[in-house]
Amino acid sequence: MTVEVMRDFSYETLEVEARVVVQQRTGEIKSLIRRSAQDTIEIGQKLLEVKSRLGHGLFGDWLRTEFDWSERLARQYMLVADKMAKFANLDTIAPSALYLLASSSTPDEVKEEFLEQAEAGEPVTHKQVKIALYSAKSHNAASKLAPGEQYTVTEKESPYYGQSVKVERSEGEFVYCETPDGKTQPFLPGWVGEQPSEKVKPEPKVDQKTELLVSLEFKVDVKEERIKLLEAWIRRALDEGELPQDLYQEGLDLLA
Repeated sequence: MTVEVMRDFSYETLEVEARVVVQQRTGEIKSLIRRSAQDTIEIGQKLLEVKSRLGHGLFGDWLRTEFDWSERLARQYMLVADKMAKFANLDTIAPSALYLLASSSTPDEVKEEFLEQAEAGEPVTHKQVKIALYSAKSHNAASKLAPGEQYTVTEKESPYYGQSVKVERSEGEFVYCETPDGKTQPFLPGWVGEQPSEKVKPEPKVDQKTELLVSLEFKVDVKEERIKLLEAWIRRALDEGELPQDLYQEGLDLLA
């Protein structure tokens, strides 16, 4: 079994100039973790600089040693710094909202709306941005449903599930359709399939034996991951514990 061992970062491997800069930025980043918008951008900028100073593979070691951070978290900071640093008056934007606005998947109109809101000094929350993104996604989905065309209701919780409906209009987050009983009903765009007419077949019910098998397989996968993690920590403890050679070798044998 292959065990991935987490390494500690060591400044001794760096050249003098790089070591001085990285240590200075480390202290600055720790002092900035107050999580305001401007702090988030500054952290991202300093992370970008540190990453450019470190050799291949050292950035993750440095993050874990100094901050106990993952590279995924660092990428969020760096993304915000790269995409949002050019804008002013961002302190009214919650840092979690900044991550959403910096994403390449966020429509320009949503980003511009909240940047204008921040410019006016109004708070911008994570919830506000999430709602706006949901509305934009729903609007885009609704615009793809042509008025006058027949579609199938694919939402199983709907009383019209599997029935054919005709699109009348899109309005806000909803698409209004004429149902088989002659009523006009609102649907979320995701509830109406793009393939018309044919009744959607319900998924076959999974029998209890199959459900039990899937559950057991999941538990086995989880247990294996826990074992791997435990082995990694044991190996690290052995390497750092300065044990007598015979005990150290016995520990390695148990992990083999």
